[in-house]
Amino acid sequence: VATRFEDIPLKGKIDRIDLLAPDSSDAIVIDYKTGRPKTENEIRSDGDYFRQLVFYALLLEEKGAFLQPQQFILDFIGEQGEHPVSRPFVITPEELSALKEIVRAAWKKITALDFTPL
Repeated sequence: VATRFEDIPLKGKIDRIDLLAPDSSDAIVIDYKTGRPKTENEIRSDGDYFRQLVFYALLLEEKGAFLQPQQFILDFIGEQGEHPVSRPFVITPEELSALKEIVRAAWKKITALDFTPL
């Protein structure tokens, strides 16, 4: 998915999108992960996996897609035949707004050729 948020180019690859019904715009966004399944608390406190889900929400919102994501799932598929573990999340408007601020700040630094960490 490629789009723009304000004047900022955005691009990301979503692993899977399932419609809740064939004639519905309601969808579930799924991202596959390998390795040890993380708990919801680990996902939220570490930030990277969760931020990725929020980024997918931003991509779909800015793309103006007919899709209305109802849930975002991290699906830990394991590496050696373990049972898959799914961690569902709902992205709030506040979480989406917080990511937009991060994207704006990062873009401002990039365009100023300032590559110090945020």
